[in-house]
Amino acid sequence: MLQPCDSISGVKRPLSRPRHAKQSGDRPTQKRIVEAAISCIEREGVQAVTIRSIAREAGVNSAAISYYFRSKETLVAEALAMTLENAFGDWEVLLRRRSTDLRERVRSVLVELFEGSLRFPGIVKAHLYDTFAHGASRTPLIRRLARLLTSLTREMSVLFPERSVLQIGNEVVQMVSAVLLPGIMPQLFRKTAGLDLTRPEGRAAYVDSMVELFFL
Repeated sequence: MLQPCDSISGVKRPLSRPRHAKQSGDRPTQKRIVEAAISCIEREGVQAVTIRSIAREAGVNSAAISYYFRSKETLVAEALAMTLENAFGDWEVLLRRRSTDLRERVRSVLVELFEGSLRFPGIVKAHLYDTFAHGASRTPLIRRLARLLTSLTREMSVLFPERSVLQIGNEVVQMVSAVLLPGIMPQLFRKTAGLDLTRPEGRAAYVDSMVELFFL
């Protein structure tokens, strides 16, 4: 997933106002704290991250975090929500880009999803933690993924009217799943698939072969 100020277009995005913001003049400090929280989650893991480490990363004291966000849980939720909004917002923009054909749009979405999970595996694992640890099935990540899968299925159903919606939905799930796992653990695929997914050309070849398969 992407950092709060990152986007695939390279344009810096403003941080949305935290739910417990005190006043608009405090937003630079809030932004710095949220960015620090994301860095710490990526580096330390969502279960290990502490208020103290976030405060140190942000250059503030622990009391400032309590002042702006009330608790670590609220801050972590705010940070993870920001990564989802930036990442999925970018992917949805790519999918709606009518200047390119559907095949290229789907390829672009898969490449960006792959790149995001490879660059920020700790953030992806943080989003998946409640699902794997507690069996949660309605997490923010799952809801946004469901929306993305539905959009992809709708787009491909228009292109392939001879296929059932169920068949296309299964294909879309396979495509998205096939880039999430190697994005988190690329080393698993180097020996078995003969592709170095840590290199851009390896990732491009992997995604191209998958798109070719589903767009036959």
